[in-house]
Amino acid sequence: GTNGTGGSPGNYYTGDISEVRVYNYALSASEVTDLYSSYEPEGGITMGSLEKDLSGYWSMDKKDLKSGTTTLADLTPNGFDATLTSFSVSDAHENDRFEQIDQAINFDGVDDYILLPDSNTIITGTEATISAWVKSEASYNASARIFTIHKGSSPGSGLNIVINVDKWASYASGGVSAGYLSSNVTVDTNWHHIATTNDGTTHKIYIDGVEKNSGS
Repeated sequence: GTNGTGGSPGNYYTGDISEVRVYNYALSASEVTDLYSSYEPEGGITMGSLEKDLSGYWSMDKKDLKSGTTTLADLTPNGFDATLTSFSVSDAHENDRFEQIDQAINFDGVDDYILLPDSNTIITGTEATISAWVKSEASYNASARIFTIHKGSSPGSGLNIVINVDKWASYASGGVSAGYLSSNVTVDTNWHHIATTNDGTTHKIYIDGVEKNSGS
C-alpha cells in the first residue's frame, strides 16, 4: 500500500509537520515520554535506546532535502527516502516548535503530500509506532491523514495519525481494533507531539508524552 504524510485526495492535511519517526515495535509509555522530552535543538534524539528498531526518520528539515531534488532523506541507514509531491519546494518550509528556521514542512491542505517508498519492509512485524510533531492551521480537514504507514502488502493493514472530526486521533486496521481511536484532545494551532502504538493486541495514542486512549 501507499505510505506517506500529508494525506491523499479528500484527506489532505493543512499545517506543519516535523520529526516523523517510525519504529518496528510498540514503544512503552515511558519511551514515548522520553521521545517527547528528549529532543534538543540541533541535537536530535539524546537517548540511544530510542534508536532501537527505528525503521524510518524524516526530519522535515530543509537541509535534509537532497540537493536540487524533491527527495527528503531518511536519516536511518534503511534508505526509505521520501518524495515531496505538489509542493513549491522553494517555500515549503516553516520554523519548527523552537523557531528554528526551515525545520518543518508546511502542507497546504490542497494537494501537498510526501510519498514514502511503496515498501513492505518499513514495518515488518505485528508491532509499530509512529510519532510526529504537528501544528494544525485553524481551518483544517476534519478527516485529514497526517501520516500513514501500511504493514505488509495489504492497503487495509496499517497505522495512521489522523484528525477525526475535531480531535487528534489514530486509525488502525489489521491485527488490532479496527477504526478510529480518539485522543479526546481537540485540534488547535499549537505544536503537539503525537505518537500511536500497536503491539499486535492493543492500539494506543499519546499526546505530548501522555497516553490519552487505548483499544484492543
